[in-house]
Amino acid sequence: INHIENIYFFFFKQKTAYEMLRSLVGSEMCIRDSQQPQQEILNLRQQLTKQCCRVKTVISPNKKYIISASGFGSEFGSLKIFDLALNKEIFYKEKHHKKETSEIKVSPDSRFLVTGSFDGSMKIFDLNQRVQLRDIENAHQGRIHAMVISSDSSKVITGGSDGKIRVRSLPEGDLLYEIEHDPSISTMTLTISQGGKYLFAEKRRSIYVYDLETKSLFQKIYEAHNNDEIKFLKMTSDDKNLISVTLSEIKIWSLPNLELKHTFWNRTINSMISFAITSDNKYLITGSYDGQIGVWSLEQRQLVYIEAKTRYFSQLESLSISNDNKLLVTGSGDGTVNLWDFNSRPSEELVKFTFEDAYQK
Repeated sequence: INHIENIYFFFFKQKTAYEMLRSLVGSEMCIRDSQQPQQEILNLRQQLTKQCCRVKTVISPNKKYIISASGFGSEFGSLKIFDLALNKEIFYKEKHHKKETSEIKVSPDSRFLVTGSFDGSMKIFDLNQRVQLRDIENAHQGRIHAMVISSDSSKVITGGSDGKIRVRSLPEGDLLYEIEHDPSISTMTLTISQGGKYLFAEKRRSIYVYDLETKSLFQKIYEAHNNDEIKFLKMTSDDKNLISVTLSEIKIWSLPNLELKHTFWNRTINSMISFAITSDNKYLITGSYDGQIGVWSLEQRQLVYIEAKTRYFSQLESLSISNDNKLLVTGSGDGTVNLWDFNSRPSEELVKFTFEDAYQK
């Protein structure tokens, strides 16, 4: 009996990958500080505006305007336009939408601003004249989750919680057609090929490819595993590659064959929620829930830079980079809109650090 009383049982709880990432964030930052200073790729130029909270932002392709739309609080649904040349706010409108602005896009020719809301409405705005051209109250039955404008600025495509994908003329806003698919699946992110032939949509953790000429489903090319949601889809400007991003991995797909070309893993930054790609297709820029900005080399297929000046302040709701890749604008959950100088340089000049480095330390 005494022998039995001296037997001890030990139970160990295995951490999930998510818990490991959370616990290693601090270690990763210590490693960054212990190494030689990074080559600065981002420099904070100025805070442009401070709205109530949770702000979406976009910079016009001609680098003339920065547009921001607020979500909650006293400035609920407000819209602001900041002129970069004049260095001042030139337009303000209260209650631009009845509910939170979920999408904000500028046409490639920098003429039109299109916004979508959680109330299902969509508004088309003339940027140069600063007047509203169209108010479509029921663009979708439910929230608008995704929006993309064609490269020739003639069409705007939206996806909503009603599961529909709708194509409208720009700037008229007339419904041209609706793409048939499973209406029970919400569309969370959209991107279109520069030639306008293919539309790529994320639905239920899968990538669907639609032929816009035949207005039908062309191919389903991928399904994320382990409930890993696809957060971002983007065609490169040369129409050669499709970039898809989940919480744990970044994939590069080659066109026109739609074959998987490369996969690289995110083992450093947790909860990426906003994204942008430079026009030279060299860098993917990500914003995280805890305020970090990550810069990923698409050529070397790894994280090459972390900007943590905004860390722990608020989540980065949106990222937008100018066509010349020199200015980055960020919108945060606390309502801050910041303008950054983006100093692009060869990836090999940047300090590299990975999850494995943190683990070994």
